[in-house]
Amino acid sequence: MKTRVSTLFLKAVILVIALAVLAFCAFVIPYLATAGIRNAPEFRFVFYPALFGLSLSALPFFFALLQAFTLLRLIDRSHAFSLESMQALRNIKLSALAMSVCYAFCLP
Repeated sequence: MKTRVSTLFLKAVILVIALAVLAFCAFVIPYLATAGIRNAPEFRFVFYPALFGLSLSALPFFFALLQAFTLLRLIDRSHAFSLESMQALRNIKLSALAMSVCYAFCLP
């Protein structure tokens, strides 16, 4: 019973994190783009790739959150040490690598 409560709490945390990052991508990144270009138009060649990299890195981030949710579902079903859970962990690792590559290529 304790495992189900813990995984339910972690699923709720994953949902809150996903909503926070979605709000960041929907509201903060466009604001940074317009405010940055308005205040320093000579640096727009730096702003656009950086903001594009932030937006692009959200895709593997959401995929990693989905895989973490899948992993928690497998733990609920007592399949924590199955091939499916290993595949979910591998996908989370590859998503982290994709985010790192995206950040590395978007550095000025």
